[in-house]
Amino acid sequence: MSSGLNIEKIGSERNKRNKSSYIWIDDPSEKIKIEIGSSVRPEPYAVKSFKSYIHEYLEHKNACDDILRYELNEVTINVLDISRTFIDKLMALKRHAICGNLKEMVRHIYDVVKLYQTKEIKQFIENTEELKRIIKLTKETDSHYLHKRKIPKTYNPLCSYDFQSWKVTFNNDVKKIYESFHNDLLYTNEKQNFDDAIDVFLEINSLLQTIEE
Repeated sequence: MSSGLNIEKIGSERNKRNKSSYIWIDDPSEKIKIEIGSSVRPEPYAVKSFKSYIHEYLEHKNACDDILRYELNEVTINVLDISRTFIDKLMALKRHAICGNLKEMVRHIYDVVKLYQTKEIKQFIENTEELKRIIKLTKETDSHYLHKRKIPKTYNPLCSYDFQSWKVTFNNDVKKIYESFHNDLLYTNEKQNFDDAIDVFLEINSLLQTIEE
């Protein structure tokens, strides 16, 4: 990122959830659009640093003079912690399954499976107290936001996860979408295994049962 940016807020696309803007350096015709959206308070959050692709490319080429010339700097921001992201996606899948639109959110299944395999999440779920805290926070947040929407009364975000009761929604249609991700979504030719994904959810469900969630 560089300093001295000009910014133009896009009023028609800004509300409590979304904040869109155009930014540019000198020439407005070279502006780029920045879209930021969030429907929940980022809690807990983590501090992360990142660089632009151009910055990393110039570093790879040892082009230090160009980095200085364009005043490219590493940026540090607060982001939603991976533990909350994991629980958010886990709970969202139950809601979409019960509300009948799971096929539109199959990507969440992939995300949960991959996140579950990370070192950060393995450490997180071993901390029972923190796990229960984040689940409670997520459930209460969902309850607060969803009561304002037309969500079927059959879904209660405060109930236990109970994957077995809605496992039937992980059907052949969902499997077909999941196992085709390598064709149109992922940067890999490796076909995803839906049975493995179900095993992950069964394992997570067993864990949640032990802590009465």
